[in-house]
Amino acid sequence: MPRKQIPQVALILAAAGQTASAQLGPTRDAHSVEVCLPEAHSFPGLPPYPLLQEDRLLGISSEWLVYSSTIFNPIGEVTIHTAYSFLTEEYVRTGLVPEVGVAAYSPEGNFLFEIHNAQLHTFDLRTRSLVATGIETDWRMASGPGATCLFQSKETTVDENGDGDLDDFIVYAGDLVTGTLSSSGRALNENLLASISGPYAVWLVQEAPGMDRTGDGDFDDEVYFAYDFAAQAGKHLNLAWGERISVTSDDHLAFHVSEASQGADLNGDGDQLDRVLHLLEYASRSVTNLMVEAYEPTFADGKLIYNNLDTQTMQIRNLPTGVVTDLGLPVASTARPNVSKGFLLFASPEENVDWNGDGDLLDIIPWLHELATGQTFHLGVAGGAWDVEGRDVLFARSEPDEGVDLNGDGDTTDFVWALYDIPTGHVRSLGYAAGGPGSIHGDFLALNISEGGEGRDLDGDGQLFSVIGTMPRHGAPRLRVSNGQRVGWNQTRFETIAGLGLFATGIDVVPESRIVFQLMQDCSD
Repeated sequence: MPRKQIPQVALILAAAGQTASAQLGPTRDAHSVEVCLPEAHSFPGLPPYPLLQEDRLLGISSEWLVYSSTIFNPIGEVTIHTAYSFLTEEYVRTGLVPEVGVAAYSPEGNFLFEIHNAQLHTFDLRTRSLVATGIETDWRMASGPGATCLFQSKETTVDENGDGDLDDFIVYAGDLVTGTLSSSGRALNENLLASISGPYAVWLVQEAPGMDRTGDGDFDDEVYFAYDFAAQAGKHLNLAWGERISVTSDDHLAFHVSEASQGADLNGDGDQLDRVLHLLEYASRSVTNLMVEAYEPTFADGKLIYNNLDTQTMQIRNLPTGVVTDLGLPVASTARPNVSKGFLLFASPEENVDWNGDGDLLDIIPWLHELATGQTFHLGVAGGAWDVEGRDVLFARSEPDEGVDLNGDGDTTDFVWALYDIPTGHVRSLGYAAGGPGSIHGDFLALNISEGGEGRDLDGDGQLFSVIGTMPRHGAPRLRVSNGQRVGWNQTRFETIAGLGLFATGIDVVPESRIVFQLMQDCSD
């Protein structure tokens, strides 16, 4: 039978250049397993459903891979939460409900919290038991570093916050290690915006008539509230939501405050147009105004790293000392901090110095800043860096800026994978066009490779897509690309786990040398 393209997304597990453990479809060869679901599948009490539409990784530990699959059947969307056990090599389906399902899972725990039919359930991955908690809730749920998740429950018969009505949504915390629940007794907005780290949580509350917490003369603002579940104590921060993503570490929360909603110039630039970065220390519940507008901050190695939108330079704040280091190198206004294994990786355009020595000042050059030592250096070639480990930097070198055909395809239009040796400055081309993220792990590399950039079909399917390949980190760049490892044009953003953060961009290595990434399935009849 002819091979058939099925436009759906699946998860593959890979180990040291081989794919393994994904036993949902036929094995093509010793090194490749295709993940394919039938075109129609049925469960008791539900009509057959068509193709799987999307998988989303919820969490991964040394024992479990937990992901969420959304499908569409005649009665609407259905979400299946599935856990794969690395120890027993089996799949466990946790629940199937005719609604959009929500779940939270922590790599530190064995419990999954799920919402079924507007009621919170716990699922014990070890005993395979699904238990209804009796708490009514909806689709809103949040999780973060540590083993705790947040969710909200509408008051029904008990006035939990003691305000004289039953109109409020109360914040609960779920312990993903023990499966136990605790109520804060505090209300929040209908739209849950929450961050949590261990017992510490932050969410939004709506100002009420007569309760102007920001002091701007109205009651229209959504204001941050911090709560310590262990101490059962909370604090209104009296700061208005800045409409940007907050990020959390074990000890701190970095969040934005809207000057317009606050009715104040928080960074001293003479206007009230900015969203100004603030820092909350969980234990003391003290807040520091950092007086900068920053793009997507991140925490790493006891530091807060962000792109200052006023100076368009990367800045690093030492959390224990409060000292801020400005790297003084221009970056794009949308540049996100990319931290990998103790290094900050970023790209900076040439201005007054020809860093790659090609006779012009037109190139974008990758730079590294070592967080432990404060050393900053550039690679001396044009391109963008993706990962660093030991003495090697994995980056995509720019043929247009360098004016060299690095992959031998007869043009100079590609970005080509290369390794930079930090001690010697030697650059070794890997000879394949980059199609997206890449990563280093131990003795091998995981690379997104553009077949279009290569001008050749690497996986033998007769079409030119982006594919996932692995190759040794040292020695000859022998590429292994298995059939079925194509990545769709809209799937260059892999939803994986990076550290403990969800939805990071990249191909990430997980316990026991496994790599998790998403791909377009390729199945045969």
